[in-house]
Order: sequence, then structure tokens, then C-alpha cells
Amino acid sequence: MPDNIETMTDHELLMELVKDQQRREKKEKTRRYISLAVLLVILALLLFCVPKVIRLYRDLYDALKQINAVAEKVNGTLEGIDTKALNDILEKLQKVISMINPFKN
Repeated sequence: MPDNIETMTDHELLMELVKDQQRREKKEKTRRYISLAVLLVILALLLFCVPKVIRLYRDLYDALKQINAVAEKVNGTLEGIDTKALNDILEKLQKVISMINPFKN
């Protein structure tokens, strides 16, 4: 508002008040749009990241189950190792590790 409100007419004062209210409403509307945009970005990230994390968890769980199965078969002796199954497990672990660390070549 201008500094000289004492010299302003009632109409001018009313116009200044209306303009001030419009500015406040515009700022509030902008804040709402920014909040909505941030919320949408967060939701999009969740929609794309959560399934990948769940898939990664399942892959790790399956790999650990296979490792446990092979460990039970071995049962303390090296002669009982199924090399094909062990190689399969190692390949799956390498895939899972590469998914965990995408920056590793």
C-alpha cells in the first residue's frame, strides 16, 4: 500500500485493499500449484521406484533360498557340490548385484 493513505479517497483505499487481496490470493494459488507439483513428483517416484525395489528384494530372496538349498545339499563336504546349480546361483547373484549398483561396469 502507498505511504500516503491519509490523502487517499475511500475509493482509492478500497482499490488498494482489493489489489492487495488479489496479490495474496495469487500467491496462495501459486503455493498450491507448487505443492501439488511436488506431491505428483513424489507419487511418480514411488510408482516407479517401489516396484523395482520389490523386484530386487524378491531376486535377493530367491538367490538366498537357492544358496541355502545348495548349502544343505553340500552338508559339510566339498564333493557334494552341484557345480551347475552353484554357477546358476552365482550368475543370478551377479545380476542382482548389477541391479543394486547400476554405476558399476
